[in-house]
Amino acid sequence: MMIALSSIDELHAAKNKIEQLNDSRPALFDTLLHVVSLTKQMQLRYEYLGCLVMGENPTKHVNRHIRMSLLKLYQQEVQSLQHHPETEEVIRLFSTYKDIGYQNICKLVLGESPESLKGVPERRF
Repeated sequence: MMIALSSIDELHAAKNKIEQLNDSRPALFDTLLHVVSLTKQMQLRYEYLGCLVMGENPTKHVNRHIRMSLLKLYQQEVQSLQHHPETEEVIRLFSTYKDIGYQNICKLVLGESPESLKGVPERRF
């Protein structure tokens, strides 16, 4: 497994793009947020979701302890994202920021700050 090492600037750029997506395509963002939240709640790996979104082989990231029936339900939810008319925007987001890692992208979607992902204290103004 490749560990994504990202700079705080890359994380901020990705966060800005996610905020733009939320502002310009709120329905698409809500669908993405739903799928990312479901990923977290089902204790699946964010890399699994990233691979599904990007059309990559996700098998090495699947949780082997999850029931196949639950995994199928999850995959149906991911398909709702994949069949969204503007899904290319999500693919572009995951592709552009792939170097920071699917896990970091998903955590940014969930509202985590770039600083928290890097373990850096946030500046307060």
